[in-house]
Amino acid sequence: MNIKIALALVGVAALSACGSDFNVPLAHPDSENVGVWVSPTGCQSWYFIEGTGAFMSPRVTPNGRPVCNSPALPPKAAAAGAAY
Repeated sequence: MNIKIALALVGVAALSACGSDFNVPLAHPDSENVGVWVSPTGCQSWYFIEGTGAFMSPRVTPNGRPVCNSPALPPKAAAAGAAY
C-alpha cells in the first residue's frame, strides 16, 4: 500500500513540474525541413526533420482517407528501393 502512495506522489510531483502549454508548437518548421514522400504503392506522407530526429505522418484528405493518387513504382523498381 505504501508503494502505491509513493508512486502516486511521484506522479503528481512530476506532472506539477510541467508548466508549459504542450498545445503550442515550440517552433515553426522551416520549409526545407518539411516535404512529401511517396511510397512505392503511391501513397503520400509528410516528413518533418527536426535537428537530430525526424518523423513521418500520412497525408490524409479532410475525411481522413490517405492520399494515394501518385503513380506507384513498377514492381522491379520498388523491390530495388529506387526513388523517383
